Amino acid sequence: MTKVGIICEFNPIHAGHIYLFDKVRERFGSECAVICIMSGNFTQRGMPAIYPKYKRAKSAVLCGCDAVYELPFPWCAAPAPFFAAGGVAVAKNLGCEYLAFGSESGDIEYLSEVRDNLDSEAFRDCLLSKTERAKHTNKSGINLLNISYKEYFGEALPVGANNTLALEYLSAINKIAPEIKPFTVRRYGIASAGATRGEILKGDYHSVPEKAARVLKGEKTVDYSTYDLLSFAFMREHAQRELNRFGDGKGGFAEKLFAKAKSGATPQEFFEGIADKRTTNARVRRFILSCICSVTPQMWERIPEYTVLLAMNKRGREALIKKDGFAIITKPSRYDKLSDADKAIYERSIKADSLYGLCCEISADDMQRETPYIEA
Repeated sequence: MTKVGIICEFNPIHAGHIYLFDKVRERFGSECAVICIMSGNFTQRGMPAIYPKYKRAKSAVLCGCDAVYELPFPWCAAPAPFFAAGGVAVAKNLGCEYLAFGSESGDIEYLSEVRDNLDSEAFRDCLLSKTERAKHTNKSGINLLNISYKEYFGEALPVGANNTLALEYLSAINKIAPEIKPFTVRRYGIASAGATRGEILKGDYHSVPEKAARVLKGEKTVDYSTYDLLSFAFMREHAQRELNRFGDGKGGFAEKLFAKAKSGATPQEFFEGIADKRTTNARVRRFILSCICSVTPQMWERIPEYTVLLAMNKRGREALIKKDGFAIITKPSRYDKLSDADKAIYERSIKADSLYGLCCEISADDMQRETPYIEA
């Protein structure tokens, strides 16, 4: 049985995801197993998902994938290179032969060529030199990358968030799992997850696939205003020296956020006052979440050696294999067989889930009692 991995968030599942499932089965056959590696209760942008992970996973299996495993925290809420590496590592250890993903380009040969260019030693040296010279300017890292690439190769980098993430997947495959073959599908003008979330918060589920809507309707959505208040309060009440060692706090970033938290009167004022050309909202959110859950950069740099089973159907059970030394957790509270280092990271995941529960009225105990959805 051919196993195709998809790294995803399903925040929530929408028509674009169904389209990707259909294209995967069109390319690899109707009997292939679609294995999804999904972000847990927090997403790559450092924000809580609109619905809890077990509900999102169940809705995905009902809509056509065969199994959903968790991309564990903190990798699910890490900068793109670590998010991609974490997802690819889990896909590899679950025996996936292919990794499928959407992109604005839809051209795997072109994206692979760009990735090879970016990874070339000569270009990395060029970029490092420009970065050193631009340390005291307002140019962001991504702007420097774009400028340097165009100057060096005579063409612009492919634009689009999905192209950017696709390049990170390709880089992670090259470094971690060269045996996995990439497959990309061009994204078209299908409703985005962000637009769909906005509709759901207004009680409109027309962009949610019918089978998923049956699961999600009536479920309490996360309260983003509660999360913003908790984040703001945390930054206000913790000393600057306590924050420097967590997340991506280098280059005076932690100091900047600390000062803004002290001067801001409301969460809205705090978050709106931080954004500038060098500081993305996602970086701010990831940093604060890392501080709350005591996540260090060294934790991001590790490769996950475990995952959590969230949902599967019959074909997903038939496709279930794992590499030696890799753990699949079936109950959140049962992580005693992990190594000491992985236990320490998993305990950050428990902390993140508890934080998430505060924002959707789920007790910490109930979060730990969750079990996978197994379709008969």
